[in-house]
Amino acid sequence: MLDPLLLPEIRMLVGSFLATRDILACILVCRDWSRDYKALLYRSMRLDDATLRLLPKEILREHAHYFRHLTLVEPMRLTLAALTPWINGQSGTSNSSPSSTQTSLSATCTIYSLPSLHKFSKRRSIDLTPDSRCHNLLSLDINPSIMFRKLIYEMVPKHKILTVGTDRYDIENDDFWCLQSTDACIRLIQLNPNLTSLTESWDEMSSFHRIRFATQLCRLPNNLVKVHLSRWEVTPEEFNLLIENSPKMEYLRFSKLTVKRSTGMAIGLREESHTPKSGDPMASPKNSSPIIDLRQLKMFAVSHASFELEEVLIEAPGLHALSISFSQVSFKRYVPQMSYMHPISQPRQPNNQQEPRVLWNAPQLQKLICNRTESQVATSTLFEIPLALRIVSFADYEIESKLLVSVLAAQSLQLESIRLACFSGITARDVRLILTRCPNLVNFYAPEIMMWAGDLVPVNPPSTTTGHNYEEWVCSKLERLSLYMCLDSSAVEDLSGQHDHTCHYQHPTTTDSLGTMDIDKRAQQEQQYSWQNHHFQSHPQDQQQQLQQQLQQQKQQQLHDARQLVCTMQVRDAFRNQLAKLTKLRHLDLSGEHIEKVDHVQIGLPLTIDSGMDRMATLQNLEHVAVTGWIDDMGLHEIAWMKQCWPRLTQISLLKTTSCGKSRFQNLLAHTWPELTVRDKDRSSGYCPPLYVY
Repeated sequence: MLDPLLLPEIRMLVGSFLATRDILACILVCRDWSRDYKALLYRSMRLDDATLRLLPKEILREHAHYFRHLTLVEPMRLTLAALTPWINGQSGTSNSSPSSTQTSLSATCTIYSLPSLHKFSKRRSIDLTPDSRCHNLLSLDINPSIMFRKLIYEMVPKHKILTVGTDRYDIENDDFWCLQSTDACIRLIQLNPNLTSLTESWDEMSSFHRIRFATQLCRLPNNLVKVHLSRWEVTPEEFNLLIENSPKMEYLRFSKLTVKRSTGMAIGLREESHTPKSGDPMASPKNSSPIIDLRQLKMFAVSHASFELEEVLIEAPGLHALSISFSQVSFKRYVPQMSYMHPISQPRQPNNQQEPRVLWNAPQLQKLICNRTESQVATSTLFEIPLALRIVSFADYEIESKLLVSVLAAQSLQLESIRLACFSGITARDVRLILTRCPNLVNFYAPEIMMWAGDLVPVNPPSTTTGHNYEEWVCSKLERLSLYMCLDSSAVEDLSGQHDHTCHYQHPTTTDSLGTMDIDKRAQQEQQYSWQNHHFQSHPQDQQQQLQQQLQQQKQQQLHDARQLVCTMQVRDAFRNQLAKLTKLRHLDLSGEHIEKVDHVQIGLPLTIDSGMDRMATLQNLEHVAVTGWIDDMGLHEIAWMKQCWPRLTQISLLKTTSCGKSRFQNLLAHTWPELTVRDKDRSSGYCPPLYVY
């Protein structure tokens, strides 16, 4: 039988799962294995200080054609003088690179003139083959370390910083502070037509590096698909030029973005010629609103965005996912100051002025993640046109109810996942609106909004007199449910069925419910009791009237408690009836963000047989449940019932408490259900997975 490892395809497939030390061992087997596994050894290369000291530059240049994923941790050490030999292969030879590459280089190298390399080629005597060029990259990560930046500031004299960026550049005396390292990285992108992923953090070095790299990348034709950029300050024209020169780009992420109006002045470093070129962005007229055309982009993520424009239109015909966080509109109108001669007069302002905002046109948007962002940036105009939203996530200190109403009014039938993270704004009425208006809902998270169970379920039939119409839940496809639901602490059912109601008027020698009483309080009650006895002896009718009032108050209190008890039982049963409809439910947590048991309210529902737990027998797909309380009343009967009715249950989360019933219940589960995972609830390991754009 033929050995599978004799086939190079299978060897390469197996080697992709091996660690570096295992690949080194496979290289020593034979010549064929050495040839195959050497490519895997250099497939992912991280050029940091340790690698540059361990491996000679000659070895790196010899195996540069094996590089597929390259990370430049300290790109300033790999300056133009160091990068050029293993970018171009044999220096000084024009036949080593294809004619198409030479044509693209001649068209794009006019951005910044690269210094000639004839001095460097004379000084180097390494004989490299044409195949040793680094032209097979798939991803490039430019990530300067902060510690290396600190080292640069300590080594470079201050008088050199003032001359940074000038054309007086000596390649023989290349130092760490040179800006031409950005040119070398741009040239590396040019000579790798298969490069699809780019991540850069030039802002970690200085604003000079960032501006120089951004200006060159906007004008560079490329085949990038996924791009993650650092802090950028661009105009809408430069933004459009970046998208235009990247026809295959689908994923774009900005760590920090500032969109500003073009001033018509040169931004960044001085170029050789001030004459405008054919590819240069032109400033838009001042009267028209600037337009940002995302074209073929499918995913767009931005954090800490600042739009310094009064109004900007973002055209996104193919956008599927949008993530925008910590963004705002920072446009400020010019307000003329008051005249010194007329202090009472006020400047006239036009009445038709609107608030600065960002207009979105994204008809195919399916996923929206909006975190602590002004409404003028994302949500003010994003729902004005018909959309196909399926996933929405809003996180802020306060979320207005009208925002949720506008989303449900347009997209209630298509929504599949909703996440609401806020402390105020959203009410239980809005949550009930989601449960009764979204039939295709699969995931629903509202873990920080406290709501009463009676506000979520229909306890009584619809009433025409009160105006309240509690509808049934329609989200029968729900699989994950995380809410912060509470029962009223004053209306919680006493499981023992006994309620002790003490009389308001009692003898001072009796103790309170805690069994202790202060001395001052005793003295006051003694004095009041003696005065009442003296008053009642002289006025027996008043004593009889007082006793009748106390009996009447006691009856009213008992009647009120009984009504509250009945109402609580109805709410609890109604909530269980609605949960019973969610037959596809897999994860259930009614404690929200709480990880500890609280005493002022009762969180969630009791999972006991006596309280009606059998109503939830239809949840046969349940895999995880959070026990939120009443753990002292749970025993072997509840465990046997869960094993029978919830056969897919694999994990139970418990709130942290000092009650001895928790340890008792854990011991029972360990003996009777050892395969079940029981752990304390933790926010980091909850069943609320984060949403990612890509």
